[in-house]
Amino acid sequence: MLQLKPFEKGRGHQFKLFCEVFHQESEFQIIYKLSGPLLELIVPQKSKEKEKRVKGLWESTCFEVFIKKSDSPSYLEFNFSPSGDWNSFSFSDYRQGMQEFLGVKKMQVDLKLSDNELTLFCHFNLDYPDLVGGKIKMGISSVLHLKDDQKIYYALVHPTAAADFHHQDSFVYAP
Repeated sequence: MLQLKPFEKGRGHQFKLFCEVFHQESEFQIIYKLSGPLLELIVPQKSKEKEKRVKGLWESTCFEVFIKKSDSPSYLEFNFSPSGDWNSFSFSDYRQGMQEFLGVKKMQVDLKLSDNELTLFCHFNLDYPDLVGGKIKMGISSVLHLKDDQKIYYALVHPTAAADFHHQDSFVYAP
């Protein structure tokens, strides 16, 4: 299990966030496990309709993964909400050329919630030949939106002075 760390020292220490990644060719399964005082957290409620693509998920509690081929500046961003909603974007380089990524063949986001643990299961298949057969790197992160309207940013690493999940040095996990 990978442990994500809060951006600011001292903030977010009451939460523990872990992640497991399973990857084979174009299929990904990512499991986020968050424990702590979840009553302090805004947890978007399950959508009444089937999960759908929604923009701006990072404005509330959401879980993210960034995926790139090791030798390329281009990358994909995936956002997953506890509501089951999701979205994905492609970038040609660091925060450049953002477009909604349409190469998702299958997406499933499921939530298991108790008083002190949130588990988000994300399973997706991609139609994106650039990632098949080569080495990939991933950045794994999360935004926790507290009821007092503060946000805590979690990631495997925080390589810059400001929380920046898109930074190339954030892509540290190589499955």
